[in-house]
Amino acid sequence: MKTVLLATTGMSPAVLTETVWALAREKPAVVPDEVYVVTTVSGAAKLKELLFGPDAAWESLRKNILGKKAGCDNRLVFDPADIVVARKKLGGKKIALDALTDVADHTAFADTLCSKLWEFTSQPGTRVIASLAGGYKTMSALMLSAMQLLANDGDRCTHVLVSGGLDAPGLGFFFPTTKAQAGCVQLIDIPLIPLRRWFDRHLGHKPPPSYADLVARADSATRPSLEVGPYPAIAINGARQNLACRPYTYMRFFAECAKEGRMPFTGLDDIATALAVWEPRDFNLADLDPSAYKMNKHLSELRKKLPALAPFLPRR
Repeated sequence: MKTVLLATTGMSPAVLTETVWALAREKPAVVPDEVYVVTTVSGAAKLKELLFGPDAAWESLRKNILGKKAGCDNRLVFDPADIVVARKKLGGKKIALDALTDVADHTAFADTLCSKLWEFTSQPGTRVIASLAGGYKTMSALMLSAMQLLANDGDRCTHVLVSGGLDAPGLGFFFPTTKAQAGCVQLIDIPLIPLRRWFDRHLGHKPPPSYADLVARADSATRPSLEVGPYPAIAINGARQNLACRPYTYMRFFAECAKEGRMPFTGLDDIATALAVWEPRDFNLADLDPSAYKMNKHLSELRKKLPALAPFLPRR
């Protein structure tokens, strides 16, 4: 299985090398095959300066992890071409972002993240590790949000913690080279709940045009829907069901109350009071006992027969 590391960075590229070093120290070791970074113009310049400049910190990291095989090992592939600078549309042109200063900048950055994540998560046999350690806080938040929507089972989100003063500005620390330093770098897994499985069929095979579109698709696909038609028909998430008179009456009652803004109810007694005076215009009311005891019994039976109705029924 191929492993891709996707990171966000700002003006401290060391979070990338620290993350890679920490992954390689896991048991079993995780050594990404490919590495990509989404950042700004200034962030890209800093990456090129500190990782690919005269001191070549990235190549030093590769040799530290891969040893003598670094020259022929195809893992940890990362060069300036793998640095993606987010861009936004302005006056019919795409302008590279030098910083995230307004809503439009953050929207453009989110769109770029989604595009890259879609590319990697759609590849069979590919595991994605997303690093949240670098850049603006909103970069990390957007990365986590996009991962929750696009990640597959087995993908990860990580953060790296550096202690012992090794993260001090100007120190030039990129990864541990001594045992003492090794104890100062910790990789933290951020809990990730992949939601893609719940709306994957709504995504299709084309990448979403934007982060906002991705969120809208997920919301539409995962939001439960209930339509109550003429007796005896209802539709749960688009699937038609025919109900007997009594359960249909309950669902008709709750649907009309929700439409009128009368829900949620505070308890069964509150429901019973409202049900006692309810008079549907185009439906003959079933013979219902509005007592709390009977209602609880009927609603429990309805939950058992149609579990998909649970989101539309009062909580117990």
